[in-house]
Amino acid sequence: MKIENWIFKRRPVTALVLCCVFGIIASAAHSDVTIDNGDSGTSFTGIWEISGGAGPYGADSVWARDGATYTWAFDSEPAGTYEVLMWWSTWPSRATAINAAITHAGGSDPLVINQQNGGGQWNSLGEYYFEGAGSLTVTAAFGSTVSTCADAVWFRLVSANAPPTAHITSISPNPAIAGQVVTFEGYGEDTDGTVVAHNWASSIDGHLSNAESFATGALSEGTHEITFEVQDDQGQWSQAAVSALTIGATPVEIIIDNRDSNTSKTGIWEVSGAPNAWGVDSVWSRNGARFTWQFNPPRSGNYEVSMWWTTWPSRSTAAPVGIIDVNGTEILYVNQQINGGQWNSLGVYSFSAGVQGSVVLAAQGASPTSYCADAVKFTLIEGDKMPVATIDSITPNPAQTGQSIAFAGHGTDSDGSIVAYRWMSSIDGQLSTAAAFASSALSEGTHQITFAVQDNADQWSQPASQTLVVGGAQPTQVIVDNRDAATSWTGTWELSGGPDPYGADSVFSRDGATFTWYFTPAQSGSYEVSMWWTQWPSRSTAAPVDIVHAGGTNRVLINQQVSGGTWNLLGVYSFSAGVQASVTILAPNGAPTSYCADAVKF
Repeated sequence: MKIENWIFKRRPVTALVLCCVFGIIASAAHSDVTIDNGDSGTSFTGIWEISGGAGPYGADSVWARDGATYTWAFDSEPAGTYEVLMWWSTWPSRATAINAAITHAGGSDPLVINQQNGGGQWNSLGEYYFEGAGSLTVTAAFGSTVSTCADAVWFRLVSANAPPTAHITSISPNPAIAGQVVTFEGYGEDTDGTVVAHNWASSIDGHLSNAESFATGALSEGTHEITFEVQDDQGQWSQAAVSALTIGATPVEIIIDNRDSNTSKTGIWEVSGAPNAWGVDSVWSRNGARFTWQFNPPRSGNYEVSMWWTTWPSRSTAAPVGIIDVNGTEILYVNQQINGGQWNSLGVYSFSAGVQGSVVLAAQGASPTSYCADAVKFTLIEGDKMPVATIDSITPNPAQTGQSIAFAGHGTDSDGSIVAYRWMSSIDGQLSTAAAFASSALSEGTHQITFAVQDNADQWSQPASQTLVVGGAQPTQVIVDNRDAATSWTGTWELSGGPDPYGADSVFSRDGATFTWYFTPAQSGSYEVSMWWTQWPSRSTAAPVDIVHAGGTNRVLINQQVSGGTWNLLGVYSFSAGVQASVTILAPNGAPTSYCADAVKF
């Protein structure tokens, strides 16, 4: 037997003896990991029997069928890129399409393995980045005439170099007319080296540029998926940052399939055997996994959102689906026992160009319930554009307790008329349904006032927002927490397990999401702006934060690996009374990096 196969085998006595006899350097045992069936790091469900198949790795291999699972897992190893290889023994009944999943730093990737070929040898399943831990799970094929083999898995360290990250700063204008010059700006960062190369590409026109930033007027008409990658000084390329760009006529229908790049997932999603999938296949999961379709609308407007799934006897009859548009998040429940293999309308929602929306399927139930993720369609509904709300004045501001305060606002609608108004206070709730009104009954405190309008197609605008101070001394400090009304976000932000949040909790995200805290000062002046976040091992060390103030916009980069659970000064900025300012954290990078949104103090 080859000595290198024995050195990294997870059998402690053997490894210890060989290290002593052959003088193996201790660190070498922590570079590659080979796990044989039955070794520490393996687990299984169902019944796996000893196989008589030829060419096992080590003493033997095992086999099973009908949905039994076998997992090889490792931890406490160096972070880096590993090639994952698998060994199985040969037997005439081995299945040709075995579902497997590799869990790595970026999530879980499904794949299909053919065990009719490659028996008695190492078979590469691809290269993946692991942050010191990961696993491979196979699910035994169904049927009495096929078998699935579990033998050995080799996690071979290719490079301990941390990959760089790529960020798209802007693509402008977007959308653009054919022949118009479009400017692309981006940057890369590398925690253990330097960025030495860049690559911009289009899903329609192919390679675009090797510069960090560039401009071109030679793009083809259509909806481009723009990708931007950077390479570090050790030759490793980053995951691609992705953004949509529309040239020419705006598409009226956009379909995102489960295999497309603008999807993300948590947990293990396996290829489904159910019929009538959209595209190549559909996937399924359970036990709290989530699947997200990310939508970058080519233009603002109303879109009908439809979902395609495949039916199976175990499908949920109340699968929770969240639709995140400009008005927030709406949760609805779909019955995946029926209407499979067709488009099912989830309703009409409002999206804004340049603001990412999303659809999230939560596979929250346990076995035997299953949840299907396949495709989502966004169909632009012509003839109605979102109205716009404007706060004209709130006077006086600040005001004394019991003093009459006058509110005035108006709405505009480019293709219809305004038919309704809604004023809200973060303290007192709904104030009025008139365009203008006066009230002396507001509670003492700092109110976040929002004003929205509705058009004759029943569509509400995004709310306009302004701060109002009633009673007492004017506050010298305003804190906006992640749960407060004076916030907005794009993408999916999930509750964080990071310790010491400000208030009830903090949230985290990645993959191009943004989180914004709004501030409308009651008096002009210079303000310290501070931010509170929670620490987590995956936090970004250079999270971009934009502060919009009276003098323009300043960007700072913050290290969220340190100083969690406390206020961190971002600088001193000038703000004007009655003029809304904001702080926005950008989460440009994909897994494994995470970005925390918690609280901002002015």
